[in-house]
Amino acid sequence: MTLPTEIIPSDASALFDALKPADCLLLDCRTEEEYSIAKIAKSKLIPMQEIPGRLDELEPWRQKRLVVHCHHGVRSLRVSKWLREQGFDNAQSDAMDLKFYIPFLCGGGDLPLSYITKVFV
Repeated sequence: MTLPTEIIPSDASALFDALKPADCLLLDCRTEEEYSIAKIAKSKLIPMQEIPGRLDELEPWRQKRLVVHCHHGVRSLRVSKWLREQGFDNAQSDAMDLKFYIPFLCGGGDLPLSYITKVFV
C-alpha cells in the first residue's frame, strides 16, 4: 500500500502517539536558524540542502515512517518526494504550515507534539 504524499497533522500526531521513536521520525528540513527560533520536540534537524550528503543518517528509517516538516510545507513536500525517489517509500510531508504552531511558542523553544492536534481539532 502506498502512503499519500502528505499527512495531515492529526494523523501525524496519532502516528507519533502509536509508534515508538525508533519506528517513526519527524524530520525538520528548515535551516539551523529557523530551528533555533522554534522547533517541535523530538524532531531531527537536517536542513534541506544537507540531506543528500547526510542520507546515511536517515537509513534507519528507510522502511519505517518518516514525516518531513518545514515552515510553509514547500520544502517538506520537495524533500519527501525526493526521499521517495531514493527508496524511502514511507516518507510523507506534514501538510501544515508551521506558523500555526507559533502561537503556542512563548519565546521559542520546543513545541510538544501534542499541540499538533490541538491546533486543528
